[in-house]
Amino acid sequence: MQHRASWISRRARNVARRTLLVGVLSGAAFVVVLVTLILVPRGARRVARAMRTQTDVRADTSTLVAAVGRSTLRLRGAEAALAEARAVAVPPVAPPDTISPVVRARRDSLARDAASIARLLRRVESAPLPASYRALGESGEMRDVATVRALLDSLTEVERSREEFGAIGGVDPIFVSLTARAADIGRAVQAAAEAKRSQLWREIATLTPKPVAVDTARLMRTDTIPFAASRTAAIAELGESRRLLAAARIRNDSIARQEARARQLASVTASPIAMLAASVVLGAALGFMLALVGEIRHPRISDASEAEVFARAPVIARIEPRVEVAERTRRKADHLVPPLIDLPTPVYRQLYAQLADSVSNLPRMAVIGDDAGTVATVAANLATAAIHASRTAILADTDFDTRSVASVMRVRPTPGLGDVLARRTEWTSATVSAVVGRDRGLAVLTAGSSRATAVLGSASDALAEELAHLGRHYDTVIVSAPMSRRGTVAAVSESIGEVLICVRVSRTYMQVLQRLAVEAREAGATVRGVVLWDTEDPVLEAADEEAPSAGRRGSGGVQRESAHAEMS
Repeated sequence: MQHRASWISRRARNVARRTLLVGVLSGAAFVVVLVTLILVPRGARRVARAMRTQTDVRADTSTLVAAVGRSTLRLRGAEAALAEARAVAVPPVAPPDTISPVVRARRDSLARDAASIARLLRRVESAPLPASYRALGESGEMRDVATVRALLDSLTEVERSREEFGAIGGVDPIFVSLTARAADIGRAVQAAAEAKRSQLWREIATLTPKPVAVDTARLMRTDTIPFAASRTAAIAELGESRRLLAAARIRNDSIARQEARARQLASVTASPIAMLAASVVLGAALGFMLALVGEIRHPRISDASEAEVFARAPVIARIEPRVEVAERTRRKADHLVPPLIDLPTPVYRQLYAQLADSVSNLPRMAVIGDDAGTVATVAANLATAAIHASRTAILADTDFDTRSVASVMRVRPTPGLGDVLARRTEWTSATVSAVVGRDRGLAVLTAGSSRATAVLGSASDALAEELAHLGRHYDTVIVSAPMSRRGTVAAVSESIGEVLICVRVSRTYMQVLQRLAVEAREAGATVRGVVLWDTEDPVLEAADEEAPSAGRRGSGGVQRESAHAEMS
């Protein structure tokens, strides 16, 4: 029943936290929207007044429209005069071809024959060879010429005789004479073809009607150049008038749009109740939307299954709200124990038992996480569990910014680990004792001066050396390493070799948990498990520079534990 009540209280706190977030965002959005609704109408009216004063006077387009009309009429008159002049100047069209279809077919056939002969003659002129002459003489248009057939026979005989001389080889006067004879015969064939073409052209001319004679004197009397020049001038005048009219209309349209915009801006107004209601609605909607977008973009760990998925390690402990036991607060030693040390509940002893080996020995462990207070509290309680398991233990802090371990254990923050790494003091002088039970003290090596090292990664070798030295004097070395500075988690993980990750339910981002696990594994460490912190974050108080009285009284206990460790 008590567990259920604590679960309900945790859920109520989570709901209250989300509601507070939505409320804050909604309030901010409400203020922004309300101010915007108040200032926008005033600015709009001011802009409208400025626009009215800057608006130009509209151009009068009536004169431009009249000028366009006059130019149009002048162009129409010039085009009519030019058309009339051209009608007088154009010569009469020749009458259509009135010959019969038979004569027209005969004329077309003669034209085709003349064109074919002309094509073959062009070939002969470009290549005066026997083959070209033979093709000209053997064409269908030259078959009816008797002299051509005789010339072709003579050309055949001459070519045969030339081939015989060509087979023998050499240059002979007879061969040269035969070549000249073949050229003469070819030219005779060409002359016959030209005579045939001329005959065809004459016959075609007789079959074509003669054109009608044109009265050139009449054409000379009509000059259309002045009319064309007048029309060109009218076209230019009309184009200029239309351009001026278009520019004036564009300017008037721009002025009209500015005036409409000014009237629209001047009409922007709303009643106070409407502005208030709109601000409330828009503020609530924007606040919820911003909170939802933030949760979607940066999701948080909500339960153990999500933590195991992103850390790729099991959840071995869950820290829930403490249950105060009145019987455990009667002794004076219980009052000397720091408030964040949880002695009544067995959760940390069970955590120590899971991490330790078969003989309840846990040589070293690094506790990492995103919150310094949570990491320091878990590390301090784990070291306390080692003390109650009859082991000598020391708790070291690498949080040089907040010095969270000093706040949790209520001991002085300096000197500490930073001073040891800077070689300004020895670890025996920097170690203090804190009471964690009756006749039980825990050795604490605080962070020390924040100026000791800017980035712990640069002092990783010295850190590994000091932790190894502490491991030879104590049974258990617990290191609190929150991700306060870049390189801290990697350096501590590399030096310790075993890591325990602290995750706060509903507060630790999934990406942060995944980055912590990846960084530890890349440093060569083993992630032993995940601790779910499912309660309120611990409240850290500023640690005094001097150790409290309990710490001073417990220094002898630390010396006894160190001596016991050295003897063992």
